[in-house]
Amino acid sequence: MVSKNRISPQPLLQELLWPNRWQCTVACLLLNVTTRTQVDKVWPALFKEAPDPASLLSMDVERLKEIIAPLGLRNRRAERLRQMSAAFGKLPHEKLPGVGLYAYQSDRIFFHDDLLRGAVVKDGALTKYLDWRKKQTWKKLS
Repeated sequence: MVSKNRISPQPLLQELLWPNRWQCTVACLLLNVTTRTQVDKVWPALFKEAPDPASLLSMDVERLKEIIAPLGLRNRRAERLRQMSAAFGKLPHEKLPGVGLYAYQSDRIFFHDDLLRGAVVKDGALTKYLDWRKKQTWKKLS
């Protein structure tokens, strides 16, 4: 697992939210079809009101949509976040509603460390992070 003392120079949201696996997954879903700049305006308010799956599920749906509206696709995002939260911990991570390749690979990197072993990552930010992590590993071994 990633430790808090291994934060990259340009941290991914997953680094900032680790070790909360649910919040890391939510961040990945928020990043779908939008930018980190936009998501940075939304996630603090969302996690203040809904720090875990149960609180997101008990949150008024209209309030959830209001918080995530700046990202666009608020109806679809709200539905996916609620579906994922309801299934979180009950299904394998890769089977959760809304979890695509980016969220799956992020989970493998931050909660299993297995992508350090040579898997191909498609996302540019994740690739940069892995390159940085590999350099950190080599420095420790030197």
